[in-house]
Amino acid sequence: MDTPLPGVRNRRDSRGVGRRRCRVPGDGFTGRSRYRRDHRWSVGYYAAAYISAVRWSYRDLDHRRWLSRVLVSNLLALRSVAVEFGPAELIDSVAVRPVAFYVGPQIFDNTIAGWIFGKLVSDLAFYLCAISSYERFKSLLVRAEPRA
Repeated sequence: MDTPLPGVRNRRDSRGVGRRRCRVPGDGFTGRSRYRRDHRWSVGYYAAAYISAVRWSYRDLDHRRWLSRVLVSNLLALRSVAVEFGPAELIDSVAVRPVAFYVGPQIFDNTIAGWIFGKLVSDLAFYLCAISSYERFKSLLVRAEPRA
């Protein structure tokens, strides 16, 4: 019988189907739960921008009927978040983050220092892209207008 890689254990779910999970030592999270945890952080990050955009656009669409107002404000908020953060998320997730997390430990010859380097570089790239996208497409974004 093959011995699994270090940190990988065979598991059986309630139906008896074999499944492998990856475990980082000392983490307490399996690969699947780590994936869910990371996506919850992303949802929380974008939810704040989305909810603010819905509130602002809903307030500005007071001339519409209720259902139309809700639908249009949600679509405008979705467009606003996608335009502002979409290109930054794509560039960060596809190009910058994988390379930074691969090269970082090789540069510093230390995994932890390399991951910190990768995190800083990928966050810097994300925010630079988000800022440039915001500045370029201001006219498409939902913004709070001061009320008199």
